[in-house]
Amino acid sequence: MDQPKPRVLVSFIGKGQPDGSSSGYRTTQYTFPDSWQSPELSVFGIALLTYYEQYLRQPIDRWLVLGSPQSNWDALLEAVPEDQRDSALNQVYGKIRDAVTAKEQSSSASGIGQLTQPLLDKWSDALSERLQPMVVKCQLVGWCEAPTSQLQMWRVLSVEVPERSELVLDITHGFRHQPMLLAPMVVLLGMLKNLSGVELYYGALDMDRRVLKLDLFPELLEYIQHLSLLQTSGDYEPLSETLIEESQTRHRLREIAFLERVNHPVDYEDVQRLMETIDLSISSSNPLKSDLLNILQETLRKHLISSDLDRMVARADVAKDHRDYLVAYTLLYEAIITIAMQRFDSDLLCCEEACLSSDPCSCAEVVEPVRAPAWLPRRVRKPSSQQSNSDWLQDALSYDERSYDERRSSAFDQLCKELANDDSKTLRAFRKVRNSIVHANPVSDNKQAEEALQSEQGVIDLYEEVRQIFGELRDTLFT
Repeated sequence: MDQPKPRVLVSFIGKGQPDGSSSGYRTTQYTFPDSWQSPELSVFGIALLTYYEQYLRQPIDRWLVLGSPQSNWDALLEAVPEDQRDSALNQVYGKIRDAVTAKEQSSSASGIGQLTQPLLDKWSDALSERLQPMVVKCQLVGWCEAPTSQLQMWRVLSVEVPERSELVLDITHGFRHQPMLLAPMVVLLGMLKNLSGVELYYGALDMDRRVLKLDLFPELLEYIQHLSLLQTSGDYEPLSETLIEESQTRHRLREIAFLERVNHPVDYEDVQRLMETIDLSISSSNPLKSDLLNILQETLRKHLISSDLDRMVARADVAKDHRDYLVAYTLLYEAIITIAMQRFDSDLLCCEEACLSSDPCSCAEVVEPVRAPAWLPRRVRKPSSQQSNSDWLQDALSYDERSYDERRSSAFDQLCKELANDDSKTLRAFRKVRNSIVHANPVSDNKQAEEALQSEQGVIDLYEEVRQIFGELRDTLFT
């Protein structure tokens, strides 16, 4: 069963401007999207509560109000229907109003005023009791001028916003710098609390009392999170899911991402066609999506390499750049093994072709005596007296899969024997480090491997050395 997704409204409340003989916010009637008009109110957050409940039919579950001791906390009484305003409520309201209007005292980290959090808690409880099932939480965060006050805002958000909440932000009242501080906090909160959505509203009193719903804000939050994931892990699927609207294209990108995760070949021609489709699907009039598309295409570019071997190493390089050394070392090691086995497989195939030749003299000249590849186990290296050379080679090629690991190890060892001494030592150290990373085993019998594992830079340097050896081996193999 899916966890509930509580809807939380976060509002700032400030002091307001004098309106005739009274203090506080001026009352007004806000015009929401779809031309829905609120009742005459002074606090925009109450108008937003009414909009969600009466028009959207999506009541707010929790209202978190942030302010200073001097804020118009008493104005929240507007949220309570008149028939619910009993003597108990009026008693707490009177204390709140007295504290808000009391003579200003010296400023503190919380601002100026005599209102305390314990008194505000009583006000929160009184409002919650009459606005059930919605819970009201009034919290002092001060002016958010000093770091301690700014951290108090984060502390309140972290405690009061439940996991997987849908966050509705009201940035109409309060100091102008407070929403600037709130925005990056919401980005972080989204990652820590796995928020299910974010909406941003501003009641523009000076713009014909229109309500601005800033739809780009939640879109930016998604892109920030997905781009951060791409840059830290190389996972481009969440970004593509958000960026691409066409379902078939998204499905094809999911398939490519899956093939990459399980280390299976990706058809580079299919990737090329897919990138052309993506390019056409993004309007040049949307500069945000165009910029993100460039990042996505650059990430997919490694799949445009026609050689499976080179694509594997390109992916290893990306993993190394993301400091994912488990993947980087595994893929580069597999590339080295592939080259080692191809070198000796080519010898075997030459022998096979010679033995199957229709010209017996040619066959005899080439394969007498037959030389087995170094990776074959000793018990199958020589044909029996009942086997012809061609039959033996066929049997060798189809040797039981259980010998695969032995073949790989033998091919690697043979490659190391053929290389210069320094390169051979480096490859053997690389294998030791790779095995240590994969199997979480310590290394005690190879000084170069032990030194590499002492620091991250050592792991990177060894990777770069083997990367250079791979390039030289690859050039030799295909020339």
